[in-house]
Amino acid sequence: MANKRQKVQSADALDDGLDYEVGSDSAGEAEQISSTDDDGDSDVQENDGTEDGDGTASAKVEKVRATKEVTTEERRKKRKLHRASTRARKAEEGVAGDGDSGTVLGVDQQADTVARLVRETYAGTDLSSIELSDATPPTSSFLDTTAFAGPRTLETVLAFMERFSGREQLAVANKAVGRPHTLLLAASAIRVADLCRALAPLKTNQAAVAKLFGKEKRETQTAWLRQNRVNVAVGLPGRTHALLGHAALALDRVEQVYLDASYRDAKKRGMLGIKEVARDLVKLLNAEVLAQRIKSGECKIILF
Repeated sequence: MANKRQKVQSADALDDGLDYEVGSDSAGEAEQISSTDDDGDSDVQENDGTEDGDGTASAKVEKVRATKEVTTEERRKKRKLHRASTRARKAEEGVAGDGDSGTVLGVDQQADTVARLVRETYAGTDLSSIELSDATPPTSSFLDTTAFAGPRTLETVLAFMERFSGREQLAVANKAVGRPHTLLLAASAIRVADLCRALAPLKTNQAAVAKLFGKEKRETQTAWLRQNRVNVAVGLPGRTHALLGHAALALDRVEQVYLDASYRDAKKRGMLGIKEVARDLVKLLNAEVLAQRIKSGECKIILF
């Protein structure tokens, strides 16, 4: 019995030893593997971390640089637009007042002034930059009028128009009714009436000067246009544009659009400085047929 007990104890002791040794080896191997894996992972992580850090830093630097370049370009464009707008506004403010020779605009200044009106008219709309550019008359469509040295008044408006369009051409009307070859646009009904009186010498039995403003009913003007051959139509931009949709007034023969830009009202405002008039003018210049003629060079814009 004693021997059996001793063997059992020895077996227990052996088992304990084996358990200890196996456990010790396993722990050692596990510790060694763990240490190797940890070291390996640590090395990889450190390398990856370093590479990611460098890559991220480089990406951030590139992003900041690109942002600065875009911001700089945007600022440059804004400054350019601001300078053009300021130049155009100052030029428009310097247009000769009625009875004063004032400052005569060159072609570039005329184009800048009208381009500003186009931008202001369509500000806040969803027009793209391409569409906005398409709505702006090209610089080539404006006529240089610096050759006319005299004052720009009611007394000289006929001489001014004859200087750049020719008396014979102005006096002859198209055979088709309601199709003027010349438009003279002004800011008020009173001014339209005054200009019509100044152009009375252009009236003949075969040609009539049309008067287009809001003091007369649209139906009356429509009926008149359907019965008369018109050489020159003098009117407000808004009323002129409104008559286009009544099959009475057609602009497919217009060769020149005169703008009464020199006149100043009691508030010292010119037609290009009155928001409502300027807006109507831009819309009229972009009427489909007229816009096509302006862009093709068949029609000129002339500032009086």
